[in-house]
Amino acid sequence: MINSNSTILAAEFNQRLFDVAKRLANKNLVVSEIHCDWGGFGSWWIQVQRGKSADQYSEALLNHDYDSWGPEVLRLLWDGRDGLLAVSSSPTPPISGPSRWKELEAK
Repeated sequence: MINSNSTILAAEFNQRLFDVAKRLANKNLVVSEIHCDWGGFGSWWIQVQRGKSADQYSEALLNHDYDSWGPEVLRLLWDGRDGLLAVSSSPTPPISGPSRWKELEAK
Protein backbone atom coordinates (compact mmCIF):
# COMPACT_ATOMS: atom_id res chain seq x y z
CA MET A 1 0.00 0.00 0.00
CA ILE A 2 1.33 3.41 -0.94
CA ASN A 3 0.61 6.28 1.44
CA SER A 4 0.20 9.81 0.18
CA ASN A 5 2.32 12.60 1.61
CA SER A 6 -0.79 14.00 3.33
CA THR A 7 -1.43 10.67 5.04
CA ILE A 8 2.09 10.57 6.41
CA LEU A 9 1.95 14.21 7.53
CA ALA A 10 -1.39 13.65 9.25
CA ALA A 11 0.00 10.62 11.09
CA GLU A 12 3.04 12.64 12.19
CA PHE A 13 0.72 15.43 13.36
CA ASN A 14 -1.25 12.97 15.52
CA GLN A 15 1.94 11.41 16.85
CA ARG A 16 3.22 14.81 17.99
CA LEU A 17 0.01 15.49 19.92
CA PHE A 18 0.28 12.02 21.47
CA ASP A 19 3.87 12.82 22.48
CA VAL A 20 2.67 16.03 24.17
CA ALA A 21 0.07 13.99 26.09
CA LYS A 22 2.80 11.58 27.26
CA ARG A 23 5.01 14.46 28.44
CA LEU A 24 2.08 15.95 30.35
CA ALA A 25 1.36 12.56 31.96
CA ASN A 26 4.96 12.45 33.17
CA LYS A 27 4.17 15.67 35.07
CA ASN A 28 1.04 14.07 36.61
CA LEU A 29 -1.30 15.98 34.32
CA VAL A 30 -4.21 14.00 32.93
CA VAL A 31 -5.22 14.68 29.34
CA SER A 32 -8.99 14.60 29.69
CA GLU A 33 -9.73 15.55 26.11
CA ILE A 34 -7.73 15.87 22.94
CA HIS A 35 -9.02 16.96 19.56
CA CYS A 36 -7.05 17.39 16.38
CA ASP A 37 -8.20 18.49 12.97
CA TRP A 38 -5.57 17.94 10.31
CA GLY A 39 -8.06 19.10 7.65
CA GLY A 40 -8.82 22.28 9.62
CA PHE A 41 -5.43 23.93 9.10
CA GLY A 42 -3.86 21.64 11.69
CA SER A 43 -5.94 23.05 14.52
CA TRP A 44 -6.07 21.19 17.83
CA TRP A 45 -6.93 21.46 21.51
CA ILE A 46 -5.89 19.59 24.60
CA GLN A 47 -7.61 19.74 27.98
CA VAL A 48 -5.59 18.77 31.05
CA GLN A 49 -6.14 18.53 34.78
CA ARG A 50 -4.00 17.56 37.75
CA GLY A 51 -3.93 13.81 38.27
CA LYS A 52 -4.62 14.01 42.01
CA SER A 53 -7.64 16.29 41.45
CA ALA A 54 -8.99 13.98 38.73
CA ASP A 55 -8.61 10.98 41.08
CA GLN A 56 -10.38 12.81 43.93
CA TYR A 57 -13.28 13.74 41.67
CA SER A 58 -13.59 10.17 40.38
CA GLU A 59 -13.56 8.87 43.95
CA ALA A 60 -16.26 11.35 44.98
CA LEU A 61 -18.50 10.24 42.12
CA LEU A 62 -17.91 6.55 42.92
CA ASN A 63 -19.03 7.35 46.48
CA HIS A 64 -22.21 8.97 45.11
CA ASP A 65 -21.08 12.47 46.15
CA TYR A 66 -22.72 14.13 43.19
CA ASP A 67 -22.43 17.63 44.66
CA SER A 68 -18.65 17.51 44.49
CA TRP A 69 -16.88 19.95 42.19
CA GLY A 70 -14.37 18.50 39.78
CA PRO A 71 -10.88 19.68 38.99
CA GLU A 72 -9.83 22.92 37.38
CA VAL A 73 -9.25 22.18 33.69
CA LEU A 74 -6.70 23.92 31.50
CA ARG A 75 -7.30 24.05 27.75
CA LEU A 76 -4.61 24.77 25.18
CA LEU A 77 -6.07 25.56 21.77
CA TRP A 78 -4.10 26.05 18.56
CA ASP A 79 -5.98 27.75 15.73
CA GLY A 80 -3.90 26.74 12.73
CA ARG A 81 -5.73 29.06 10.34
CA ASP A 82 -5.02 32.21 12.34
CA GLY A 83 -1.80 30.98 13.97
CA LEU A 84 -3.25 31.66 17.43
CA LEU A 85 -2.44 29.76 20.63
CA ALA A 86 -4.94 30.35 23.43
CA VAL A 87 -4.88 29.10 27.01
CA SER A 88 -8.10 28.99 29.02
CA SER A 89 -9.22 27.49 32.30
CA SER A 90 -12.54 26.33 33.69
CA PRO A 91 -13.80 24.74 36.87
CA THR A 92 -15.73 21.50 36.59
CA PRO A 93 -19.19 21.95 38.15
CA PRO A 94 -20.85 18.96 39.82
CA ILE A 95 -21.86 16.22 37.40
CA SER A 96 -20.79 18.27 34.43
CA GLY A 97 -17.87 19.06 32.23
CA PRO A 98 -15.87 22.27 32.18
CA SER A 99 -18.04 24.99 30.69
CA ARG A 100 -17.02 28.29 32.29
CA TRP A 101 -13.96 29.01 30.19
CA LYS A 102 -11.87 32.03 31.09
CA GLU A 103 -9.16 32.97 28.62
CA LEU A 104 -5.82 33.36 30.37
CA GLU A 105 -3.57 34.12 27.40
CA ALA A 106 -3.72 34.27 23.61
CA LYS A 107 -0.83 34.89 21.24
